[in-house]
Amino acid sequence: GNGPVAGLGVTSHDLALPGHLARQIATLTQRGVELQLIERKDLTIGNAARCFTEGRTDDYDLIICMIGSPDAVYLTTVDEWRQHLGSLLDCFARSAPLADILAVGIPPTSALRLVPEVASVVIDVRVTELNEVTRDAVSTVMRAHYLPFSPPAEPDGDRHRSAATYGLWAA
Repeated sequence: GNGPVAGLGVTSHDLALPGHLARQIATLTQRGVELQLIERKDLTIGNAARCFTEGRTDDYDLIICMIGSPDAVYLTTVDEWRQHLGSLLDCFARSAPLADILAVGIPPTSALRLVPEVASVVIDVRVTELNEVTRDAVSTVMRAHYLPFSPPAEPDGDRHRSAATYGLWAA
């Protein structure tokens, strides 16, 4: 994914969302976690499947897909989102047939502070639309689930997040 996956504000992915997720999953399952991170600033729904197929996936237990903040900002159309999301979910199911898929909703712009307030109203409408399409799409895919992502805006800086905030988000 991108957005919160990137870990803006901390020095490593270990302190960002991926590291916190790995530690919290390991604690819950009492098993070690091997995490493969695919994070790119230019990652959109249109190029995500290509990025995913670059790695080994036959032994995945879980795929967490957290994509869409740039698509919301670019005002990707609902039809384009639906088409590319379907292709991405098919790619996940084909590449990692034993893995569960967790599609995490796109955060509202207020949670990420990426855009000026005047634009956030328009973008948040698109966030809502794309999240509805995602929720509907995963309901038709075996082993796929939707998780809304609407964290409280934490007062920890203008744009960047702290390791503590990423830990809260992982929980």
